[in-house]
Amino acid sequence: MVAPLPPDPARLAAIREALPALAAGVYLNTAAAGPLPAETARAMATIAAAELTMGRAHPHDPADTLERIGEARASIAAILAADLDAVALTRGTNHGLALGLAAIDWRPGDRAVVLAEAGDAVGWPVSSLASAGVEVISDRVESAESTAEMLDRMRMFPDRTRAVVLPDAMPGTGLRLPVRQIADQAHAMGALVLVDAGGTVGAVALEPGRHGADMVAFPSERWLLGPAGLGGAWFGPSMLDRIRTLDAPAFGDAFTAGVLDAAWLPSLAAVDRAGVVGFARSCGWLSMHVGMPFAWARTTVLSTWLAAALGTIPGVTVLTPPGQIAAIVTFRISGWAASTALEELGPRIFLIAGQAVSLNAIRLSVGAWTSAAELTRLVESVELLASHTPATIPPRRMLSMLP
Repeated sequence: MVAPLPPDPARLAAIREALPALAAGVYLNTAAAGPLPAETARAMATIAAAELTMGRAHPHDPADTLERIGEARASIAAILAADLDAVALTRGTNHGLALGLAAIDWRPGDRAVVLAEAGDAVGWPVSSLASAGVEVISDRVESAESTAEMLDRMRMFPDRTRAVVLPDAMPGTGLRLPVRQIADQAHAMGALVLVDAGGTVGAVALEPGRHGADMVAFPSERWLLGPAGLGGAWFGPSMLDRIRTLDAPAFGDAFTAGVLDAAWLPSLAAVDRAGVVGFARSCGWLSMHVGMPFAWARTTVLSTWLAAALGTIPGVTVLTPPGQIAAIVTFRISGWAASTALEELGPRIFLIAGQAVSLNAIRLSVGAWTSAAELTRLVESVELLASHTPATIPPRRMLSMLP
């Protein structure tokens, strides 16, 4: 357990000890999935064991599930500094965005604009809008694009644009988008703004009530360190009433005058209670024992330092623009394919990292649990690769095993 307010070195050591996966290597792939806290794993195992030995169909189970959902929502709301009534538990980012899109009264001829990276297979649930006669327009965002350029393009969006869907931070480059300014422009056109905040919630401070968006969706498994298959969403006043009608169990308030609404029982039976408990426990662990201000500040400092350090290496091109970094730093090494460089870096320093495949680049995603020593070792290893080619790189030392 991490003490609430120890000195920073002691806090970092306690945080790292509570995340066993950090012992496997330099963990810089939280943009795919973060390390699971040991406390979360224990809580999930307790629920799973109870279901194994006692079954999953007791009469009290629906009420217990709602209580667990309420706990998870409260934990999410604490991290977002948001009202509990505006926060829903979802089955991942796309489920949250789908609810947001369903809240809009679409008419034939309406348009939705999607902001995305070049070649990025976003996977957002926008294709279903075609059946309602809605035109979906994809607008490419370049990695170093300025706020002014982006807003200039928005002024040329077509009439009857009803929604703008965008990430808070681009999943490939980590470019942080100016959501507040984009939202102001979209609202002036009468459009709602739906944000995928999977690259920022838990990594940097994000208060959706001040963010400008009409809804924000995010997954459990990234910087919130929860299990996969779940997520959260925040809905602003323009969407909230309709969302609560569309998916009331997500808000966990199925009691009317103390009686459970029987119409919701089938959907509650399908909820993974172990996962919900794990999500709540991870969020609570971050809030109460890590401390979100500590986590946000440390992540920002480390990400900024890493981008700057990599940028000083000859032959290395950092694709994440300075001043627009959230928690992802993406870079290329001249003469190296990203996959080849990762194959080399992995065994050298036990690096766990990702790729921005469409950019042929290495993607590093930093967490507050990352140590400065790990990042220094990484930078030194990248410098070694940049001074060689795959053909000239010195061989790695191999461990000889006696028969």
